[in-house]
Amino acid sequence: MPTEQGFAAHARERLPMPTADAMNDAQRAAVQALIDGPRKGVHGPFLPLLRSPDLLERVAKVGEFLRFGSTIDARVRELVTCATARHEGNQFEWMMHAPLAVQAGVVPDAVESLRLGARPKGLPGDEEMAAGGAAAVTAA
Repeated sequence: MPTEQGFAAHARERLPMPTADAMNDAQRAAVQALIDGPRKGVHGPFLPLLRSPDLLERVAKVGEFLRFGSTIDARVRELVTCATARHEGNQFEWMMHAPLAVQAGVVPDAVESLRLGARPKGLPGDEEMAAGGAAAVTAA
């Protein structure tokens, strides 16, 4: 069984945020774009991506569309994000999106089941289909 998600005592950023004077103009612009955008800051995968501001911008735009511009219901999107983060052992995504899933309307018991490595039961049809699809994709 996978380890519990989001409880590593030693968890820390491997690549800390560089100081403003250590960044070049492109890096400072990329940081400002993240701060000004819907994420409101530089977190998680964007710290290592900061080493390549062009790649950071492209990845940020794709993620921004999927999270903030998609027509997929936030409840379903957050459930799939949690299922995938849990399967992959991605603590950052789990810690960011588990509360967002509950806030979007996923029942807390479903999120807790995922945290424990179990498939949630009794989900509404759209969530069941999405969670089943996420499980199939992440199992491959």
